[in-house]
Amino acid sequence: MAEAADWQQRDDYYWAGPGGWTICRVFVDGRWQHEVWAANGTRHGMEPTLAKAILLYDKVKG
Repeated sequence: MAEAADWQQRDDYYWAGPGGWTICRVFVDGRWQHEVWAANGTRHGMEPTLAKAILLYDKVKG
């Protein structure tokens, strides 16, 4: 399971994670969301918080 410490914040909108995965903070439909992206460029979904985005990463990675 990934921890928040496994993700390096690069700026206010981008976190670099294990194995080339990323989380991007975006403003969608009037609110901030966190998109989870695989190293191959596939977007796996959005979550309202960074913590939930990391949980989504864990779920996708298995």
